[in-house]
Amino acid sequence: MAKNKIIRCSLQDYFESACVQQAKIKLLLKDGTELSGVAKDLNTRNKCEWLMLQVAEDNREIDLMDIEQLEFLRTGEKIKLA
Repeated sequence: MAKNKIIRCSLQDYFESACVQQAKIKLLLKDGTELSGVAKDLNTRNKCEWLMLQVAEDNREIDLMDIEQLEFLRTGEKIKLA
């Protein structure tokens, strides 16, 4: 059976909101890595969903399935994905 590569719509809404607001966010990845930056865009490619995160001067693409937690830095709201 193929692994689900699309997150639930209710969780995707948080990422869409972050991108629309160009919000400063912090991500905790499943491997323990933490990344902070500005949410820029979401896209789907090869049946995977990706977040474009601006970290300093670089843009990083993060597979949404690799994210354990999303935190909105302005409000402190934390959303567990895993």
